[in-house]
Amino acid sequence: MEMSDSKTWAAFDAYCEWLSLPRHYANFNAEQLEEKGFPSHLIDLLSIKTKKEFREKFCIGDEMLRDWDKHPELQKRIKANWKKWCKHLTPGVMSKFYEMLMKEGDAARIKVWMEHVEEESKPDNSVNLNIGFENILKSMKQDGDFNAKQI
Repeated sequence: MEMSDSKTWAAFDAYCEWLSLPRHYANFNAEQLEEKGFPSHLIDLLSIKTKKEFREKFCIGDEMLRDWDKHPELQKRIKANWKKWCKHLTPGVMSKFYEMLMKEGDAARIKVWMEHVEEESKPDNSVNLNIGFENILKSMKQDGDFNAKQI
């Protein structure tokens, strides 16, 4: 596959980013996506429903798209783009996790998000972190104090 010009690479990058987006949001309108914090370029990409529409929008041939699907960089770029668009959702997710944490004491969900999205994996301390959260929450629940400043 020949990708010598910058326009082709830009289209390939857009294709990787498009593939990384969750299809769950494909039927949301632009206003709903803006409310969820999606930037305008992702909203534009989410308006593309099929590979045919993608080819037409970016003036890419069918054969080129098939080549891209076999490109050795495809999966790595999809994962990088997935993390990039997920990161802007972190404040909302952390807020929801905090609500759940205060209600249910579920530190494991926060740990998963932090490890996979924020890349804050600390294998040596991960067990102690969970035990620490559980002890703090148990103490707070016993005292009836759910003040975030104490965490």
